[in-house]
Amino acid sequence: MTHNKKWIYKEHDDSAVARLQETYLIPRLTAAVLQNRMDAIAPDLEDSGEDFSRRLYDTGLLKNVTAAVERISHAIENREHITIYGDYDADGVTSTAVLYLYLKERGAVVDYYIPDRVGEGYGVNTAALDKIKGNGAGLIITVDTGVTAVAEVEYAKQLGMDVIVTDHHECKSNVPVCHAVIDPKQEDCAYPFSELAGVGVVFKLITALDGGANTEALIEKYMALVCLGTIADVAPLIDENRTIVTLGLRRFAQSGNAGVDALLDAANLRGKPVTAGSIGFIIAPRINAAGRLGRAHKSVELFICGDRARAREIALELSGENQSRQNMEREIFEE
Repeated sequence: MTHNKKWIYKEHDDSAVARLQETYLIPRLTAAVLQNRMDAIAPDLEDSGEDFSRRLYDTGLLKNVTAAVERISHAIENREHITIYGDYDADGVTSTAVLYLYLKERGAVVDYYIPDRVGEGYGVNTAALDKIKGNGAGLIITVDTGVTAVAEVEYAKQLGMDVIVTDHHECKSNVPVCHAVIDPKQEDCAYPFSELAGVGVVFKLITALDGGANTEALIEKYMALVCLGTIADVAPLIDENRTIVTLGLRRFAQSGNAGVDALLDAANLRGKPVTAGSIGFIIAPRINAAGRLGRAHKSVELFICGDRARAREIALELSGENQSRQNMEREIFEE
């Protein structure tokens, strides 16, 4: 059987293709594809390490971010107890860690709560809110969760706690009625990119809390974790997520975070190029394995402890749990 097909090629500039071949040492076909898509990829090829961060969007465009900043700043200044309510996957863990580290540096009275996957399930639950209230919290900030927790947020308010929701999941017709809901997917949000991971939303929040004056310093401190959570959550690596991951990968091996360094050592990645693939398939599964076994708090501790010996101990423990998870899956598959 004969199939007659006619290939239609987009015209391209031969001289531009030749320059791309020479500059990036790539085959002609690859260079032709790149040249035909130059409008989309030019910023990634042209931006230098110094000015790449300028491609991050203005945080002030996020709906309700000003109200959130005012309430959190008030809590910091008045030494009010803040609890971060996170999630047990890698995005939730890195979201919790980034916000915790930032608030601690600002002098806040802050702790965190991660629900047990087996015993509590996903999201905000009333039993957890009772515990948080019992610990003296006056303000709850959710990260990577909460945008659908309408009844639970109302319960928290009945207990006398204010709630700020930060999330990136799809919103239902009604969002929680609380002090502020920050989610780029919510209706009437002017933010130009709606596909941030939960940790990306948290990073935007801390840049707003910082007044926008020290964004470069925040990138240096936290972007490796933001990059990790973004990749682990399989957020599309386009637009601002591509900027976040590019900035994070450039800093991953020199992040300054004891937990990140310990994970690189435990995964035998020290001295090797860190890529989206190595994070997604080697590093992130170690964090997610702990969450599946109800020990996500260990992953948060890894990133916030600041003690290299303790971080090394936790990283090896997480690696062991990930191996156990792999063995369990293998046994189930064989059965």
